[in-house]
Amino acid sequence: MASWFAGGDSYLAVWLKEAGKLIGLVAIERREGQEQRLHNLGYVFHPGYHGYGYATEGCKAAMAYVFGPLEADGILTGTHPDNKASVALLNRLGLRAIGGGEWTISREEWLALSQTVR
Repeated sequence: MASWFAGGDSYLAVWLKEAGKLIGLVAIERREGQEQRLHNLGYVFHPGYHGYGYATEGCKAAMAYVFGPLEADGILTGTHPDNKASVALLNRLGLRAIGGGEWTISREEWLALSQTVR
């Protein structure tokens, strides 16, 4: 399964060096059929590593990749409004809710945010 996820650039492994463990992954699939170059942002982490900032750090790195080398116009993703941990993470990452459980951030918004958070 790990080699399947590692076979392209849509799934990025989150590896904890100190422990030598794979603790999660961040998915950045391109959304097909869109006029703009939009990517989905997804993530899954082992429950034993929740609450340590790994998801925030991993997603920020993935977003830098999406808006840097992949030259995406934006990220469009979704989460259930009752998933408080995911909603909090998306807020920390600078995404904004647009309704229907969808969240987004444009390239311009991300660039402005990344300039202020250095």
